[in-house]
Amino acid sequence: MLSAVAKVFSESANRGHDEQFFTRAMAPYNLPEIVREALCSVYVENQKSIYEHTPDRVSSARSYRDLSWRLNVELSRRSIKDISVPHYEVSISTASRTGDETISFVAGGTEMKKLQDGIELALKEERGVHSQRFQRYLN
Repeated sequence: MLSAVAKVFSESANRGHDEQFFTRAMAPYNLPEIVREALCSVYVENQKSIYEHTPDRVSSARSYRDLSWRLNVELSRRSIKDISVPHYEVSISTASRTGDETISFVAGGTEMKKLQDGIELALKEERGVHSQRFQRYLN
């Protein structure tokens, strides 16, 4: 509960919400009215300080940093000659408030094609009418 209240404080301060927005953001937590009023008055009095001391003014979700890949091909083994088994070694670097992380995995051609299709679909959706309308409303 405490972390949820802290998140409401930081998100509200980062977005410049006034007293009414803050009160609405606290509503789902079903706190007694006296507690909500006390938290709201603390928020209003310290909004600027909360904003300045929030370490990162973006959400805590991971963000993309880098993607690297390598194609490995096994050409032969002792027992079997002339066999080629290609596979990709992929590393994706991400960053968040808690630090950087690298996710590595091995994939074959089929999995890489699925990954490519998923990324192409995301890019297509990002250029779509609904996404552009949503982006326009946010700005």
